[in-house]
Amino acid sequence: MAQKKEMAKMQFSKVPVYNAGLDSILNGGLPARRMTLVVGEPGSGKTVLGMEFIYRGALNKEKGIFLGFEESLDVLRENAATLGFDLKAMEKNGQLFLMEGRLDPEMVVSGKFGLQPLLSVI
Repeated sequence: MAQKKEMAKMQFSKVPVYNAGLDSILNGGLPARRMTLVVGEPGSGKTVLGMEFIYRGALNKEKGIFLGFEESLDVLRENAATLGFDLKAMEKNGQLFLMEGRLDPEMVVSGKFGLQPLLSVI
């Protein structure tokens, strides 16, 4: 119990998601300078959440990199356009960098693994 109280006292610097409802739930945004893993079933909105975060950050003069593992870059751009996000313009002015992270099927491994080998591929 004492450990929980100590953790509650700790203040992390936050990065806003630029979505008022989500920023409220997250008490100001995501922890700054930390990796945040978003997981969920197909179609649960992971890509949309990431795209909104990176796009709205760019609107606020922050540079960002979006690494997509499923869709091609053209499909990502088309889907973002349906949400009103003009990724091409932001890429052109250097605010955003989109990168395909799809792995060769021969590189797919199952079982226990660490993040370091994956990060080295990226």
